Amino acid sequence: MIIRLVIALVIFYLAYRVGKYILRLPSENSRSFSGPRSEITGEDLVRDPQCGTYVPVNSAVKATIGGETFYFCSEECRDRYREVVEKRK
Repeated sequence: MIIRLVIALVIFYLAYRVGKYILRLPSENSRSFSGPRSEITGEDLVRDPQCGTYVPVNSAVKATIGGETFYFCSEECRDRYREVVEKRK
């Protein structure tokens, strides 16, 4: 009788561990980070280098200045930043 109980508990424990492992796999894969991002998506926030505001990429004003791409909250911030960069040269 005790042997049957022990065997039943071992089987239950193994089934529990296998079920937990199977259910855990998809969530671990979705959370894993495989390295640096190669592209910026529309939901990502970028920091405006002029005023420091964070803006969604899809609504930001994009400008390439000195071969580097910057994102701004407005055209005014973009123009002010260009003026500052030009004064430094």
